[in-house]
Amino acid sequence: VVNQCLRLEIKTRTTVLVQENAASYCLSKSAGLVDGKLTTSQYSAKDFDGLAAVLTEEDRLLGLFVLPVAQLTKMGKVGDVSVPSGTLSLYPRWSVPKSPRAHEAKAWQEQ
Repeated sequence: VVNQCLRLEIKTRTTVLVQENAASYCLSKSAGLVDGKLTTSQYSAKDFDGLAAVLTEEDRLLGLFVLPVAQLTKMGKVGDVSVPSGTLSLYPRWSVPKSPRAHEAKAWQEQ
């Protein structure tokens, strides 16, 4: 909280991965130009307090996820990690993932 304000990073997605009914969000930020190419870097745990991920389809809201940066850090999605994942898959309540890894990913969302 900065000056009594919560700093949220907002990511939106308008399509769902059909095979798992999931939405994948890229968790990286612009790091500027290097040799004329736009580069990205992983977020630091100090960049924001929480992530708001919005999933829509045309004019319908399919999902709204609000995740604290502490949870994202624990998962290795932000912060100083040796192998940054860079992608976060989120599953709406109505989705039924097929793979065991997807089931694990959805399970922590429902805690």
